Amino acid sequence: MITSTDNNSGLKRRGRACLIAILTGLTAGLSLLGVKPAAAQSHYVSDMPDFDQRSYYFPNIGLAYCVPAALTDELFYLSQNGFPKVVNNLTPDNQIANMATMLGTKPYSGTVFNDTLVANYINLN
Repeated sequence: MITSTDNNSGLKRRGRACLIAILTGLTAGLSLLGVKPAAAQSHYVSDMPDFDQRSYYFPNIGLAYCVPAALTDELFYLSQNGFPKVVNNLTPDNQIANMATMLGTKPYSGTVFNDTLVANYINLN
């Protein structure tokens, strides 16, 4: 649990943890699709979507929706780069809501990431 009184540093730590969880899940999902990762390298992705988790569309204005939002960023990137069916023509907010439901996101405590669920979602789409 984050105990920092600096809300921004807490959000940054959660964001980094979310990103690590998302990348782990995507790696698992992509490997199931037969996509092989390149050797370790530094690479900047200039067209990566960056949807905001904070929205009045979500409970608690989305403050605990970092994992579904980060996953949605990755899925929209995949949809724009050869895997169009992973978002099924949904809006970003609807995709975030779907991911939150699938992952069991709680409005005040967030998400316990499950890479198997993400891999299954990618395989089904």
